[in-house]
Amino acid sequence: MARYARFGLRHRCEGGSGTGSRARAFALFAVLSLVLWGCASAPVAPNASAAAASGLIVSVALAPDSRVWRVRAAADRIYVDYSDDFGMSYSASIAVNETPQRIRALPEDRPGLAVDKLGRIAVVYYAEESPGVVPYFSYSLDRGQHFSSPRALSTPGSEAEHAMVRLVADGRDRFYLFWYETRAHDPGGLLYYTVSDKPEMLSVPDRRITATVCECCRLALDFDHHERPVFLARVIFPGSVRDHALITLNPEATRRVTDDDWRIEACPKHGPALSIAADGRYHIAWFTLGEKRQGLFYAYADDSGQSFSPPVRFGNPESLPEHADVLALEDRVILTWKEFDGQQTRLLAMQSHDRGNNWSAATVIGASNSESDQPHLITNGQRTFASWSALDNGHRLIPIP
Repeated sequence: MARYARFGLRHRCEGGSGTGSRARAFALFAVLSLVLWGCASAPVAPNASAAAASGLIVSVALAPDSRVWRVRAAADRIYVDYSDDFGMSYSASIAVNETPQRIRALPEDRPGLAVDKLGRIAVVYYAEESPGVVPYFSYSLDRGQHFSSPRALSTPGSEAEHAMVRLVADGRDRFYLFWYETRAHDPGGLLYYTVSDKPEMLSVPDRRITATVCECCRLALDFDHHERPVFLARVIFPGSVRDHALITLNPEATRRVTDDDWRIEACPKHGPALSIAADGRYHIAWFTLGEKRQGLFYAYADDSGQSFSPPVRFGNPESLPEHADVLALEDRVILTWKEFDGQQTRLLAMQSHDRGNNWSAATVIGASNSESDQPHLITNGQRTFASWSALDNGHRLIPIP
């Protein structure tokens, strides 16, 4: 009855769900599970400190020279290492923070890193301090041999807290920081950013993009053919409806792109995925337990996200499909996600070779009997991998042929 507690909803008020009768029909146990968080029989990711201590949370970045960089959270350190053979072996780890800190890491809100063509590396992570959680930023100008002393991006105990910090490098060797700024008693978060062609010069001015994003759902991000960032975020619409919107900077605009009517006074902790192909087609994937549809869905748009194709559901609804990622490479599009069959968590993938119009059958590419992280797709244009971490198997780069 509490299977959907795996999705880890964070309650903003007593009572939990606002899903309607059709959502209840999708899974009789779904509504109660929103309230009974913690009762699931499936492996559930540990809390922020435990996840960091276990080494479960691993983020990767594929550099322009095809070197795989990863950042790993431990109990009191953030470590960076790299692989020149696509994960078969890794270099010695370097600690970003020489001084121990209480590291915070969650699958949805995780440490991250970015690498540009010049070999510069930037890292962002969280530490628990008194009071509150503080994001930190560090960089390397010598291809990861040394890292700067971490710099706090916010003040402990300040009224505004930063969450969902995303760090990326674009094709012009500019580093971007994006984050949600949340304040007590506000219904959602505000989206801010900063950008610099020198990582050492990144600061945190108040450059607000939009408002009322769901503060505990990850931000999906890609660049269009003009190297302009495009976001897909879960947004809080009137009536506590948590659907998705595309957000752009130039011009600044917020455009609703899903209409699932998920009315809920809680945080789903289940962000979307976005990939923009070289031909300009936008590909999105998302999760919902809305009044109109429930499960994982995929859609595409050919007009810069102005209008999307009808949503296509994927994954086995009896196996709790969750946390999808999408990657578009010319005509080829890949989806990956997790399911739980009652015994183990399985990582699945399916592909399209005609720009998302038709899809292959889903195939199992990994399995775990323990807690596992969310999957993330990476590519260098020739080889594609699913980055996945589990307590029983460690971190793996799983080839997707």
